[in-house]
Amino acid sequence: MGIIEGRKLLNHKNIDKEVQELLQEYVDMQEDAIEKLKIFL
Repeated sequence: MGIIEGRKLLNHKNIDKEVQELLQEYVDMQEDAIEKLKIFL
């Protein structure tokens, strides 16, 4: 859910650059966590 909402927010072009960088870092962190958890499925 965090990745989906994060991607939606990143698609808005009118957000602050600092917020956009933070959001991108968060989405990347979530995607990395999912990749690490896939080995347990």
